[in-house]
Amino acid sequence: MANTRPLTFKTPLKDELAITSLQGHESLGRLFQYDLELFSLNEEINIDDILGQAVTVHFDAGSDEERYFNGIVSAFSQTGQVEDGGATYQATLRPWLWFLTRAADCRVFLQMSVPDIIKQVIKDQGFSDIRDELTEKHEAWDFCVQYRETDFNFISRLMEEEGIYYYFTHEKDKHILVLADSGSAHEAIRNDAVMYYAVAGSNLRSEQCVSSWFVRREVQPGAYALNDYDFRRPKAALRVREQIQKKHAGSEYEIYDYPGEYADRFEGSKGEYADLRIQELHVQQDRAEGITDLRIMSTGGLFKLDNHPRKDQNKEYLVTDTVYEISLYGDSGGGNEMVYQCQFTAIDSQTPFRPGRVTRKPVVQGPQTAVVVDDAADEYGRVKVRFFWDRDEDDSCWVRVSQNSAGMGWGSMFVPHVGHEVIVSFLEGDPDRPIITGRVYNAENMPPDLWTGGIDNSVITDHVENKINLDGAGTPIIHITQPSGNEILMNDDEGIQVRDHYGNEIVMDAQQGTIKIRSPSHESVFILGQSLYFSTDSDAKTLVKGNETRLISGKLETKILDFTSETFVGMKHSQSLAATYDTFIGLKTATSMAVDISGNKDIKVFKDKKVEHTLDEYMKVAAKQYVKFNVDGESSELHLTKTAALTASGASSIEIKKDAEIIISGKNKVNVNGPDQITLSAKKGEVKMKAGSKGIKLNTGGNVTVSGSKINIG
Repeated sequence: MANTRPLTFKTPLKDELAITSLQGHESLGRLFQYDLELFSLNEEINIDDILGQAVTVHFDAGSDEERYFNGIVSAFSQTGQVEDGGATYQATLRPWLWFLTRAADCRVFLQMSVPDIIKQVIKDQGFSDIRDELTEKHEAWDFCVQYRETDFNFISRLMEEEGIYYYFTHEKDKHILVLADSGSAHEAIRNDAVMYYAVAGSNLRSEQCVSSWFVRREVQPGAYALNDYDFRRPKAALRVREQIQKKHAGSEYEIYDYPGEYADRFEGSKGEYADLRIQELHVQQDRAEGITDLRIMSTGGLFKLDNHPRKDQNKEYLVTDTVYEISLYGDSGGGNEMVYQCQFTAIDSQTPFRPGRVTRKPVVQGPQTAVVVDDAADEYGRVKVRFFWDRDEDDSCWVRVSQNSAGMGWGSMFVPHVGHEVIVSFLEGDPDRPIITGRVYNAENMPPDLWTGGIDNSVITDHVENKINLDGAGTPIIHITQPSGNEILMNDDEGIQVRDHYGNEIVMDAQQGTIKIRSPSHESVFILGQSLYFSTDSDAKTLVKGNETRLISGKLETKILDFTSETFVGMKHSQSLAATYDTFIGLKTATSMAVDISGNKDIKVFKDKKVEHTLDEYMKVAAKQYVKFNVDGESSELHLTKTAALTASGASSIEIKKDAEIIISGKNKVNVNGPDQITLSAKKGEVKMKAGSKGIKLNTGGNVTVSGSKINIG
């Protein structure tokens, strides 16, 4: 084919195909599509030779500028024959990114940001022509699932969620995907302004210009609010709200949505999400549509409009959509002249562009099963699982496990272990929000051996074989066992038995009505029933830190075959209302550290032989009325009263009166004996000796001396 045409087509087929027209559509954040009308003298082109191949359309943009439309042939067809020979064909060009619509997958991405996920998915499909112009911060997601969707659907919804969009730049042999999230990712189409001229057809002027300009503004909500829930901070306020003030009426309405889906991803609030949502709406609020013959007008480019009669329209714009119509069949019909027209949509370059969230997120229609791959549960009892659809066998994020009861510091906790098959549900069907709601057995994880298979039998067993067997067939039985041999057996008819692996046991016999406690290592047995029985081959010790009261309605018999020792660090009080009989075979000692007796009753001490008190210091006995000591009944006594310090009564007496006189009397004789000397003295008074009719006798083996200032004998 001749290569002098202003519109040419480069393919792997060399010059076999000539382009006659192009219709194309480009949009920010969307795949482009160019539909080509082609002609060839070859009526039998092998379609497989061009299908899926990269091709380039080249045309003269004027002013010595060239423009390219590069793409992949996604569809190719032969549409007819030409009368003079040859055939017509049609080709559809799409970006290499379109191939991601031909691949679907199920997989998990952990701790990756959306830009990193996008690049990874594209790389996995063998593409690399990407230019990253992102300027905003995009945090890593804890957990992100591609579930039964194409790669393109997956990355599209992620970009829409985070306000990322893309456009393409074209070169001679390739096109490049540009990732953008702000106005800085765009460049001016040309340095000078594009003029607006309202003329019937731009071909009437030699200057490329905008010939039609349509302004559109519509009411959009003025505020966007989101809320979310974070189980790690259940009372945290995670509501976010963003507002864009507009001067027109009806701009005060608010959109509120839940869940915001930022708490689980980022462990907290994410106000940027509300900002992205309100910006997304306001992209549609104020738009301009135009028609131009400017051959370099392209989606993603910036241009400045001038010469519009509305002064508020003369400013810089970002091109968001373009529709191209290029044909070599102009008015001349010669085929060497090109007709070009571009319809476009633009927004104020100061308005942040955000793609509409039009890509559907897959919904998990019901519960699924998965296998636990990490049971090192965190403080919430979460585990990690692998879904059976995950070909990469990556584990998931930490997944919460539903429990039978979950209160504030109370409830139950059963953590599934590695290899266990669990049932996973998804909150609101969202594949990014799994929660474990159950567990099931399979051929590798069979039910416990204790399970009989009956509907009345239930078993709870952990991984080390601690077991609880609930048997409702016949007599209800609960049997709790450990591998060491510890067990508890509860039989509704027979009673309760508790045993440890040493043989110690507690048996509550419902039929005998007894409670038996037994320690075989010491042969100690305690039986409580109609009678109380205690036996041991070892020692017995009782420690009571409070009071102890015992009431024995029958008789108490104690037999001690060895030494008995009692120590009272306080008072000991014994009271017998009947006869007391003690028999000791051996030695009995009693030591009292102190005795404190108060009250108005008698205290009596009886002894067959004698009572001896030997003290290093002193003994003090106090009484309100008197202290009396009897010896041999009433024959002799020692009597202490208030008025007499010491009295003795019986056949003889000694009376020492308080602050008065001393009286010594006897029934027959009173003897006063001293081994060396007896002295009678009265410091202020006199010493008298009186006798009856028998007189006074002084007997001595020595001398008798009487002295005084005056001696009277008469």
